[in-house]
Amino acid sequence: FSNAFAHTPVCCPSRGEILTGRYLHNLKATDASVKSCMRLLVDDEFEGRVLGNSLRRAGYVTSMAGKYLNGKGVSHCPEPGGPRVEPPPGWDKYFVMCPDTCYVDCLMGDNGVAKWFNDTSFENGTNYAPSIIGNVTTAFIHDALSAPTPSRKPFFAYTAVHSPHTPSTPAPWYSHTYPFVRAPRTASYNVSAADHHWAVAAQPAI
Repeated sequence: FSNAFAHTPVCCPSRGEILTGRYLHNLKATDASVKSCMRLLVDDEFEGRVLGNSLRRAGYVTSMAGKYLNGKGVSHCPEPGGPRVEPPPGWDKYFVMCPDTCYVDCLMGDNGVAKWFNDTSFENGTNYAPSIIGNVTTAFIHDALSAPTPSRKPFFAYTAVHSPHTPSTPAPWYSHTYPFVRAPRTASYNVSAADHHWAVAAQPAI
């Protein structure tokens, strides 16, 4: 991108805006006791507005892979060995991180069924979550394009990896690519920001 903008550059509210096309002030939870994700109200109305629903009604086949919304209560995550959990509406393929903070040896919900990805012998030799999510998305697109022409549908793939959230774990095959590069030590480097949003203000010095 030559330029990019985020209306609310905080994790879950930003994804809520992307998923619904609505600004956060139209999505906020006013009662802290209700089901919410960083003050984003996650209710039936919200899930009914998720763009996957509109696209499916328009004849698309849809995929969501990676982070949906933060937390078990709003991510539709199954428990290992437990019953299938119904995915949120709007998605033909629903591959969600459970929890959404994982980089390696992760539990995922694959269309409502819990699956561990903790074996480096998996296809493409990885148990690295961003790569797994990428592989799932690529496979979805391949299948959509490979469908017989008379029944082929337009497709939409929504992909949301945990990167670059901390611990910002790089892919093993890239971890030593730039051994001599370091972040610029400008005047703003490692400065405390106690007056900022709590997620920023609470960060300890590096």
